[in-house]
Amino acid sequence: LGEELKLAVIAPIDEAGLYYEGYGPFTGMHASDVAPKVFEILAEKGMLYKTEPYRHSYPHCWRDRSELVFRLVTEWFINPDRDYGDGLTLREHLLKASQDIEWYPPYMKHRMTDWLTNMESWCISRKRYWGIPLPFYTNADESTVYVVGSLAELERMAVEEDREKAVRLPELHRPWIDEIRIRHPETGEVLTRVKDVGDCWLDAGIVPYSTLGYRDLVSFEEYKSEQDAVNRADSRALFPERNWGHEYWKAWFPGELVCEMRAQIRCWFYSMLFMSVALEDRTPYRKVKTYEEVRDEQGREMHKSLGNAIWFDDAVEKAGPDVLRWLYASWPPTTPLRFGFHTTQETARRLLNVWNVYAFYQTYAEIDRPQVARSLQVDESFSRLDRWILSRLQRLIQSCRASLDQFDTHTVVRDVEAFLEELSNWYIRRNRRRFWKAEMGPDKQAAYNTLAHVLHTLSILTAPIIPFVTEHIYQDALRAEEWPESIHLCKYPEAREDWLDEALEAEVALAREAASLGLAARNAAKIKVR
Repeated sequence: LGEELKLAVIAPIDEAGLYYEGYGPFTGMHASDVAPKVFEILAEKGMLYKTEPYRHSYPHCWRDRSELVFRLVTEWFINPDRDYGDGLTLREHLLKASQDIEWYPPYMKHRMTDWLTNMESWCISRKRYWGIPLPFYTNADESTVYVVGSLAELERMAVEEDREKAVRLPELHRPWIDEIRIRHPETGEVLTRVKDVGDCWLDAGIVPYSTLGYRDLVSFEEYKSEQDAVNRADSRALFPERNWGHEYWKAWFPGELVCEMRAQIRCWFYSMLFMSVALEDRTPYRKVKTYEEVRDEQGREMHKSLGNAIWFDDAVEKAGPDVLRWLYASWPPTTPLRFGFHTTQETARRLLNVWNVYAFYQTYAEIDRPQVARSLQVDESFSRLDRWILSRLQRLIQSCRASLDQFDTHTVVRDVEAFLEELSNWYIRRNRRRFWKAEMGPDKQAAYNTLAHVLHTLSILTAPIIPFVTEHIYQDALRAEEWPESIHLCKYPEAREDWLDEALEAEVALAREAASLGLAARNAAKIKVR
């Protein structure tokens, strides 16, 4: 409102929160201490209506809860509504580019569109000591501004007495960078760097460009000697075999996928999109996967001060890494994850079915030492239950591939757990006698071949989510000498259409329903199963 009415800009306090000279009785007082003095002066003038305690929300330090004060300062902004150079604004280019992004869940696209439509100018400066030094150089009255575009340009433009410092900068941070003055290339005027540092999202936003040599239009070796680069700890000199440079950047841009929580729509996702559209007029990533917060089991945000925070190392130590991964993968990305050790115990119980199937197979395989088929060929020795579980396995493969193509791990976990219920509580329970047989006849061999194939395929299907359990199962019970060294090097399964048997699946579904009704009737009549 003050800007609209062109009112005078008044900034009464300094960086310490103290009033400047010229503010009468408030001079030298801290902004948090002036309220009683204000009341006193108003009362003396007969202008005080009344005082009373009033509870309200107020900004405070998240660490020590001390109150904050608002201070008017000069900052640097990027205006998204300036002409991009083609009659359209940067905002319009951002909105256009954002339409090319695939979002998971899809409705998150509308959140980005809403943010881009309603965002204000981006304040890119911070009054801090540590951070990216803004490369803006000005004269004493700030009537001249020059932007330095690279370290090489800084070295070239440094005034004579500062050039050696520029060449030997230990790093591009304060206080060293502040000591370098430059000479304006046209006027010869000496300029110094503004004291501001950049918003951290400036740095995060240029990740697709800063890490892959976007500005290296010539080879890095032509720009600096390798020894100079090593002194600067530049990774391109440490790995000279890489084809660093603009062509290398083009080969990897844009990124396939970024994954972060929903709040990054107005932070990291936005800053990367902003920078990329400004530089290349295109999105820096093709797909975005978002998720919600992790909270405690009561749904509260985790805070050290509340005593409800669980540290990652403690959680892994107590619950195990694969249990955590299964839990995270199972949670719908649209809902905050309620995390706690009761939750991990329940997840471990569900995941135990994988281990139980492996334990059953390994127990009998160690006794019988079966010659399991490396490539399963279904013939007349396979029972109807064998054919049924193989058909169900093909359905699972189809489902997992389709879900993972959409980054939908929640559905993968749900379908795998449903399949494990069929495998453990129907197929294995009704086939145990086949493994008990003394002789390794065709029927017993078919049972081993079927279960080994199912366990192997299931392990590969779930390996992206539970890599440690599946690797153990693969190495301990499944891997043949000529097979890949790790389960994570195995080709992801593809469904065998010729193994699908819809009619057989319907028959078994009917039988399972009848058995379920029978168990329910027994339970109602209080008749034990055994």
